[in-house]
Amino acid sequence: MTKSEAGDDLPETNFNDNNTNSEREKWSHKIEYLLSMVGFCVGLGNIWRFPYICMRNGGGAFLIPFVFFLVTCGLPLYFLEVSVGQFMGRGVISVWNAFPLFRGIGFGTLLLSAIITFYYNIITTWNQVLQMSSGIDDIGTLPWHLPVCFLTAWIMICLCLIKGVRSIGKVVYVTATMPYIILAVLFIRGVTLPGGVDGIIYYLKPNFTRLLDKQVWLEAALQVFYSLGPCWGGLITMSSYNKDAISLTFISEGT
Repeated sequence: MTKSEAGDDLPETNFNDNNTNSEREKWSHKIEYLLSMVGFCVGLGNIWRFPYICMRNGGGAFLIPFVFFLVTCGLPLYFLEVSVGQFMGRGVISVWNAFPLFRGIGFGTLLLSAIITFYYNIITTWNQVLQMSSGIDDIGTLPWHLPVCFLTAWIMICLCLIKGVRSIGKVVYVTATMPYIILAVLFIRGVTLPGGVDGIIYYLKPNFTRLLDKQVWLEAALQVFYSLGPCWGGLITMSSYNKDAISLTFISEGT
């Protein structure tokens, strides 16, 4: 039997069954991809969480375990997820089609992102905005403006996502730059307040004895994962719409 005759008896296999759909959309401009990644990593964690954790863990000394976990864990995972997203060109669930046994990871990260979406919309209202009652025995009433604000927030989210990367690519021009504007305003305001110089000195004269506390190292590792965003699914999804070389890894942690 010749090779051609043997081949005639074999079923025809199409290895491109998963690629019969039209080509995946791409970002209109590379700057939109960069801003989307910056907007995903730079946010509330840079504005209030990092300064607070740094303050209670020895000031500038906290940067030592933070940089350690950033180099050994954060950046490799960041690079890995962005590379996988760019190479596969798929979302956080279908990216695991090559390894069906691990598709549960995709569903898990999607569920986690959904929970965090609700969480962030709520946490942004945390101050006297909640109008907390005097105690657990006093339930109080529901402030009318909170449901209105929540509804408005969800409408804005839907409008941002309704056309995929085409709409998100325009929104990130605002959402990615706003944290830097807020940080600049808070910095100017902070250094002009009484005690501002003392705060700067606190960072420049770190308490290295805190490095003996394992809790400091634990919180440094948590902050790296919290700020860079690996294992949340967002990096894979956003980079899947891009085919350019990886060009931003230090922006979030530099911030």
